[in-house]
Amino acid sequence: MKKVFGTLVALLIFLLIYQLIITFFINKRDYNYSIVTDNNEYMIKENYERSNHTNMYSFLITDKQKNNFVYSYKGDLNRQSKILKDIVSYNSNGLYCIAPVLKNDNIESIVCNYNNQLMTYNYLKQIGNIDIDNFIDKLQTLNYKVNLEYKNMNDAKTTYQNISYYNDIDPNLYFTIWNYRSVYLINNNNVTEEFLLDNDLYENNYSIVCGEHFIIANPDDKYDSFSIVNIKEKGQDKIETEDDISSNIYYNGVYKGNVYLTDITNKKQYVINPTKETIESLDKPKYYNGKKLVDIDINELVANKKYFITDIIPDELINKYGNNILYTENNYYYQENGNVYKIVGENYDYKVLLFSFNNLKELKALNGNLYFISNDTVYMYNDKIGLKKLIEDRELIYNYKNIFDVYEK
Repeated sequence: MKKVFGTLVALLIFLLIYQLIITFFINKRDYNYSIVTDNNEYMIKENYERSNHTNMYSFLITDKQKNNFVYSYKGDLNRQSKILKDIVSYNSNGLYCIAPVLKNDNIESIVCNYNNQLMTYNYLKQIGNIDIDNFIDKLQTLNYKVNLEYKNMNDAKTTYQNISYYNDIDPNLYFTIWNYRSVYLINNNNVTEEFLLDNDLYENNYSIVCGEHFIIANPDDKYDSFSIVNIKEKGQDKIETEDDISSNIYYNGVYKGNVYLTDITNKKQYVINPTKETIESLDKPKYYNGKKLVDIDINELVANKKYFITDIIPDELINKYGNNILYTENNYYYQENGNVYKIVGENYDYKVLLFSFNNLKELKALNGNLYFISNDTVYMYNDKIGLKKLIEDRELIYNYKNIFDVYEK
């Protein structure tokens, strides 16, 4: 009896150690399994990856008829494997949707196939598909917790001069909107205007956001000074250089809180530290290759504009979908003819149509969210809440380059 008890204790200790290893040391793994429902059987290829303290799951889900769906989930389920327990489906009038159910009984989002294209609830609502509401009604009758945040958006908004902002903007988000000679700073309860220039600047080629700082070269001072605006705390400061900086400059990018810019005409690179409010020229110009900051010949920065690589995009994706691919939280996004698509994890062959807009511009990805402008409105999208209006400003129709940016504290 003692031997059996000892064996059980040893086995329990082993399982605890195994769980600790899984929880704290394994940051990427794959797991294959199946889910059988009343009317179908689904093969699940589950991929887990932990990056920047975020747990990301991606799935390739295949039914008996070889229909494929891709799905992603961000959340803390103790880094478990096999986190799907059920799949609820809907198939009518050419619309085939699935709602994966997590181990915690949550349904976080759905994915559908319509006209041989994977797409989201939001796009189906955009095109006026009424069958998707039947599926939502079906989900509400189940004993699962269904995420319906996208059904209850707050329409209340506040207007300041020509700008309106929606009151339910996440309090951690701060936006900048360029207004020719000033910049608007917008969050969920306030709009502040910081005046920066004496003359209108229609082509805003001279500003960049670095963390909580908005930085702009000042053409009133022949570009020899830079204004730094604190997006979160408001207020501005100015830094100056004794060098004669030309108007022919571009920002290489941001690295560890510093902004790097190249003066093409004078063949110089500068680094700005907005926190310390300093600017200095570099004897050895720098370039961030996506892995580390390296030395580079100034002639390379001058001959062709070279921007820091913020995300390394696989060649396979570039060959398939082009160069303008964004990455955030283990998923890829790209725009084509006003349509915005998502590629889930490493499932490169399957793209999900998220939404479609005419005159869509300035698509950005940050911490799992997409931000963009269409006509006079700044929108946000993520899989949990869907599409959301944030800011409206008629000038967004005309002011068409480097108009807005977003900072998340």
